[in-house]
Amino acid sequence: TFGGPASTPGNVVLRGGTLNLFTSDGNKVNGTNVWGAPGSQGLTVAIRGNTVINVDHNATGTGNIQQIGQLLIGNNSLTVNGASSYRLMVSGTTTLQGLGATIRTASTAPSGSLILAGKVTGPGALNIGIPGSRNGVTITGTANDFTGGTNLFAGGILQLSNTTGNPLGTGRVTVYPNSILRLSGSNSLGSATLEMASSISGISALALDADFDPSTIPNITT
Repeated sequence: TFGGPASTPGNVVLRGGTLNLFTSDGNKVNGTNVWGAPGSQGLTVAIRGNTVINVDHNATGTGNIQQIGQLLIGNNSLTVNGASSYRLMVSGTTTLQGLGATIRTASTAPSGSLILAGKVTGPGALNIGIPGSRNGVTITGTANDFTGGTNLFAGGILQLSNTTGNPLGTGRVTVYPNSILRLSGSNSLGSATLEMASSISGISALALDADFDPSTIPNITT
């Protein structure tokens, strides 16, 4: 099993295929289920091939979070699907190990959303969204130091929920046509530079989740 009383589950290595994180939650609404040893942040999951993780309930429950502890991803893709407003959260460190690390969320929001609540680090890039994505990734941490940059491709949505720190590390942030970057404040980007790359076939979008003047966002080019 992935965890239980007095258990110490090892790392979960996914080299492809599908992992279902389903729970029987009864009347539980908007709660959190930790996959891993009791009292821990949760399992360490390593993505070593193009993989799908599904989050949902077995019978009842709504809006709950399926939590893992650490996420490692190299030059592979992770697709998160969900139903019943279930979401996936990485509570600990996310390590981007390759410039091709790609995350997409393919369900109708909020189901299947991915929350990166811990530090995001590593030499890799954060690539979000490929054609077919319909949902988003939320970054809540402010001390991230990954160096490979952030790329939002068609269908990708990235929300930055804080207004301080460095949520997107030190590399360039590029928002490509038909993708959306959501900011909570003018300083949400931290020290990262932002490029909005629209084309004749589509525009890149910057969405403001609060009332502020977008002209005050530093390091932005169009």
